[in-house]
Amino acid sequence: MKCLDKVYEAYAGLIGEKFAQETRERVDWICGQIKGNQILDIGCSQGIVPLLLTRTQSDLHILGIDIEEESIAFAQAILAKEDFSDRLTFVCADFLTYDFQDRHYDCIIMTEVLEHLVAVQPFLERASALLQTGGTLVVTVPFGINDFPDHKRTYYLQELDEQVSAFFAVQQVKYMGKWIGLVAVKDGEADSKILELAYNPVLTLMEQNMYKIEREHIDCINSHFAQRNELKAQISANDRAVKQLTNEIGILKDARKDMGQKLHDAEQKYTQLMQSQEYRLGLKIKDIKEHPFHIFKYIGRRLKWILKKKV
Repeated sequence: MKCLDKVYEAYAGLIGEKFAQETRERVDWICGQIKGNQILDIGCSQGIVPLLLTRTQSDLHILGIDIEEESIAFAQAILAKEDFSDRLTFVCADFLTYDFQDRHYDCIIMTEVLEHLVAVQPFLERASALLQTGGTLVVTVPFGINDFPDHKRTYYLQELDEQVSAFFAVQQVKYMGKWIGLVAVKDGEADSKILELAYNPVLTLMEQNMYKIEREHIDCINSHFAQRNELKAQISANDRAVKQLTNEIGILKDARKDMGQKLHDAEQKYTQLMQSQEYRLGLKIKDIKEHPFHIFKYIGRRLKWILKKKV
């Protein structure tokens, strides 16, 4: 199942205000690191960074590339409403195989890309080949554990710095809550303080321990969420059972009411019948008393009826 990035919606505040603030801080920082006029955004997603840059700087020419068709279609739909389509292009393609036709760039953006890759080196190596000497590379990745389904690795400072430093000179590190950003230069001079920090053995141990603590903490939270979801499922099942029993009780009450009415009707009919029988019997007794010989006529008729039934 695809897990498409929603950075444009996040920046616009459509996925919650807190997430919007975090996204805007990160995106605005990225835009602030851009140098030069020829820009390449690798893994541009929905195109938020190229769109913002082109809206505010008329001298930029930007190519955004991403492998996800839906994300590029979204970016192109937004671009179609703008008046700078001659300076911004979105392409759906694999960065490693795309033909750039000997073009080189002043600045390459690679934001929230490396954590999705099994092999990071080929991406950074090709980015280095496409970047002008002295050009700028801007990288951001999630800081610490982020259990997004498509993430292949967890970054703190050291591994990220080590991978980027193999091809570029890291000159700036920026911590942005749950994200970390690097600014590096091709064939430039690395910041000595960053070099000292990145290769400090104490930091290595600290990051290793931090990963263990964070992993335990997140697993504990996930376990609580799973238990909560189980309880919610049980509560929902109980609610459905209670609702069903309530309906059944209502049906039984209606049936009892109906049976009571039928019983009442039957009792009335029985009473009426008994009263009718008593009345007719009373007339016969009265007739016999007044005319004693009539009983012999009655017995004779009954005997005749009985003999006829037997025949």
